[in-house]
Parts: sequence; structure tokens; C-alpha cells
Amino acid sequence: MRKLNAAIELELPMASTLQVQIVPITQGAQIKLTGEARLDLEDAAFQLDRVVALRPQTVIVDMSELTFLSSIGMSLLVNLRRNAARTAGTVVLAGILPRIREAMAHARLLELFEIVEEVPPLTAAAGGH
Repeated sequence: MRKLNAAIELELPMASTLQVQIVPITQGAQIKLTGEARLDLEDAAFQLDRVVALRPQTVIVDMSELTFLSSIGMSLLVNLRRNAARTAGTVVLAGILPRIREAMAHARLLELFEIVEEVPPLTAAAGGH
């Protein structure tokens, strides 16, 4: 498994209010999603694909500050899970706000993921900053 060496922060164009921050952790990566995942998510998808290409054992998606999740955003999470599973990785969704959890439940997506209520504390990867 290759390692992420430093946190990556991506602020997407003004058309989107989604911010993505990727932090390396001991067993993989933690991705913090902040704001609204609406329509223009190509840049976010590119960043998530880069994380999965490193073959992390675990990807934790911190959704505690994600305030809106469109069907395209849900698809982004499903693709992240599918791509991680191809390399025996797992995706954990953490800190999902009630409104987002309800939308994901209606779409029957919650059973696809490991869900944790609290965002786990960061455990820095060796060599990470």
C-alpha cells in the first residue's frame, strides 16, 4: 500500500460549495466533506479516485459538516465504495447528519457502508504531516 504524504485540501469552484480535505491516517485516509454535494462533483470524484489508487485499507469519510447530498453525491460515495472494494479496502461513513442519513436510508444506501456515529480521532500516518 502506497502512503499519502500530506493533507490535500481541495476547494472546488464557486459553482459548488463542497470542500474536500484528505488526510493520511495509519491504515489509509480520512476524507472530510464540508458543505453541499450538489451537481458539479467531477473535481471531488477525481480526488477520491486518487485516494483509492493508493490502495488504502480503510477510507473514513467524515460527513459531520456535509449539509446537503444530491443523488450525484450519493453516486460519488457508492463509486468510492466500489473502487475501494476492488482493492480489498473498506469505506466507513462517519458523523452523518440526520437529514443526510434519512436521504441515504430512502435510497437504501446505508446497508452498503460501515457507519459510525462519531468521527474517529485522526491517527497520523508515519511520515505524514
